[in-house]
Amino acid sequence: PLDVTARRASANGQDSVVIRLRNPTRNVAFFERAEVLPSREGEEILPVEYNDNYVTVFPGESVEIRAAVPASSVNWVRVTGHN
Repeated sequence: PLDVTARRASANGQDSVVIRLRNPTRNVAFFERAEVLPSREGEEILPVEYNDNYVTVFPGESVEIRAAVPASSVNWVRVTGHN
């Protein structure tokens, strides 16, 4: 499992969520995808523009993903992978 943290940010009138994935394991976390959600059971908020997604996180590595989102709509982040 990855350590996942997220925080809201705002710059130049654009709201975003910065999602940090850290891999504390000895295994590769392959093709990880982040989604921003309004609630734990909600559907992915769209439209969202990610600076990167479907990332691979190697052991001991951290990756940050930034999602440009509609104002104040994000309350939850979900991350899924292919391994």
